Formats: sequence, structure tokens, C-alpha cells
Amino acid sequence: MLQNRKITFVGPGQVELRAEPIDDSNIPNGHVLLKNHYSLISTGTELACLAGQESSWFVMPGVPGYTCVGEIVKKAPDVAGFETGDIIYNYGGHQEYSVMPTSGCFMKPPAEIEEKYVPFIRMATIAAAAIRVSEITFGDWVAVTGLGMIGVMAAQLAHLQGARSIGIDRHTSRLAIAEKCNVDYTINPAGTDVAEKIKELTKGQMINTMVEAIGNTEVIVNSLDWMARQGEILLLGTPRTEYMHNSAEVFFKIFHSDNDLRIKGAHEWRDPCEADKYLKHSILRNTEIVCDYMVNGRLAYKDMLSHLCRPGDCGEVYHNLKANKDDYYGVVFDWTGGE
Repeated sequence: MLQNRKITFVGPGQVELRAEPIDDSNIPNGHVLLKNHYSLISTGTELACLAGQESSWFVMPGVPGYTCVGEIVKKAPDVAGFETGDIIYNYGGHQEYSVMPTSGCFMKPPAEIEEKYVPFIRMATIAAAAIRVSEITFGDWVAVTGLGMIGVMAAQLAHLQGARSIGIDRHTSRLAIAEKCNVDYTINPAGTDVAEKIKELTKGQMINTMVEAIGNTEVIVNSLDWMARQGEILLLGTPRTEYMHNSAEVFFKIFHSDNDLRIKGAHEWRDPCEADKYLKHSILRNTEIVCDYMVNGRLAYKDMLSHLCRPGDCGEVYHNLKANKDDYYGVVFDWTGGE
């Protein structure tokens, strides 16, 4: 049996690298054994899991993570279209080995994307959900709150729709990354009246589409004052923060004829993973599109990688992702070496 290294959330705030045996003697039909090379931390989701905020679906002890690239080291006899040695982009977690089905979101990434950057593909496909539900058209003003990896991807994709993008975040390092990644304008709410700044930038037109990519309930409420008439607010981030406010006031702003706003959910899994002849969009189609954008330089991603870390440093990494957001941004675990 192989020894499988796993980053494990043991309990709230507790992270360990564990090694457990994995049986590789009988791979089920339709499955392969993958040896992970690189896995990317999705900061918002994983810190929420580590804090115990996602107990409805993430059970501790558990292995976090959902975007990886690795190598097929063994496959079931019935698997066609994939060979031992193939490099595969997949939705696995932070562990060295995984038995994965070849159906669903499982594909060979473009060779032009260096392996350590391949997991960033999923940040773009998550962001694409906001674009799919939006009514963004050429010349619109689109604001994105929360310039983590998904937020910056969403702002870039809006820009590619022909919109003018505004990124909003309190961390200057994240604003700098957004500017490197083709976000047209940035605003730091610390010391700035965001509504007035938006009014200045848009020459009074205000925001047509607001993408909330941080999951901050207070920001969602505040953004109502930034919106143009018949604007839309897209909930891309998972709302996790508690905020006490008069809901009647919120609903009135949405309802009033001077605003006539819409609020839409933009969860990644609103579309099926694989193609369906009755539906235009799927996650795999979105993946193919963003891969093409990354290969052809239309979607920037390399400046998002801030740290390439050993799995053995996982405790320090998760601590810094929470406490040191100015320096820690896109963190990839490198499984190709030792601990």
C-alpha cells in the first residue's frame, strides 16, 4: 500500500499533515489513481471550513481543497481516453494520492499553462458563474467587492464582456494585483467614500452590475447605494458574516422605482458539470473557455501566485492566510518533493 500524505483539518483551528495508507491494488471501474503535483488553497471556503462554519457539508477531521493538478499513476482496465502518465486537472483535495472518476470535471489541461498554475483554472470557472447570470453588456460599469483570486477573475471576465471594471478591497496588495490583472479602476474603502468615488469614475452613471465576491453581508447592503437604476447585484461569494440591519429599508431600496434592482445568486454549480444538449452552458464549457483565455493572454493569472509551499508547512500557511492577508494571496502546495 502507498502512504498518502493528507492535509487534515482535525478540528476548528487545527491543521495537521497526516499520512495514511491508501489501497491502490484494485482501482474501481471508470476511475484512476492520481498522484497530486500541485493544489491551490481556496482561501475563503477553506478558512470557513477550518473555523467550523461549514459543518453542514465539511466534517472534521477532513481534507480541504478542491482544485489540483496531478499525474495518472494507475487506471482501471475500462478507462479509455486517458493513459498512465497523463497530467490531469481535477477537483481533488490537498492530498498526495486520490482515486478519482474520469467523468465530470476531469481533463487534460493545455500544455501551455505551467503545472503550478493549472489549479487557478477553477478560480476563473467559479467567477464565470457570475458572468453567466449577469446582464453585462458593452460599456456597462461593473464593480467587484473582494479582490481575492475569484474576485479578480470576475473583474477580468467582466472586462472581456466589454464592461469597465472597478475592483474594491481594503488591502493595497490586492488592489495592486488587480491592477496587474487588467482591472480598469480600483478603490480602497479605507478612508474613501466608495459611493462618491464611483459617482466620480462613472460620471454619475453608477454601477450596472455589482459582483459581491467576499461574502460580506454588510458590503451587500452598502452596495445598494452604488447602483444605477435597474442594476443587478450578483452574490458570487458565500454570505457568512452576520450583520444587523433594517430589512424593510433594504427591500424598499430594491423595490423603489428609482432603483428597481435585482439580486441574483451566482453559485458555481448552477450549471451542470458536463455538456447537456438541452442547455447552452456547463462547467466544462466554461473551463474550456477560460483555459483558452489563459493560454492566449486574455486572462491574467501568474501574478496571483504568491507562495509555493510544502505540505508540511500547512499549519503556518493557514495561520498566515488569516492573519497576513497583505502578503499571502494565492497559495499552492507543491506535492512533488518531501514534506
